[in-house]
Amino acid sequence: MKLENQVTSLEISRQMKEAGFPQDSYWYWAEDEGIICRHEQIKNSEDYINGYFISAYTVAELGEILPCRYINDDTIYSDEDDEIRICKDEDGFYLVMRNAYGDEIIDATIEYLTEADARGKMALYLKKEGLI
Repeated sequence: MKLENQVTSLEISRQMKEAGFPQDSYWYWAEDEGIICRHEQIKNSEDYINGYFISAYTVAELGEILPCRYINDDTIYSDEDDEIRICKDEDGFYLVMRNAYGDEIIDATIEYLTEADARGKMALYLKKEGLI
């Protein structure tokens, strides 16, 4: 499997940086070049210090960022939980996010993603909503 399929894409990585996620990962995108570098290769470079590189989060790193369980305490939904999960079929990974009544929070059929991008989009959604 290609490394690009095991880390968040440059687009998702940029969005996560802009959303304020820590720039601390094993892999980094060289922003203008679209290549992936290991942290050890760049950690002492001036470009790294100046923020030129963007974290390319692995599935494992995203697992550390995401909560084990998300519960919406909004009383409109009674005492039931919202559902947020990553699904996979023959075409790839996609997100399913529904409130306690089964209404979609986001459209799960928009696009197929790598697992890393699906987790990254989930983290972005939760951050935007102030849930992480």
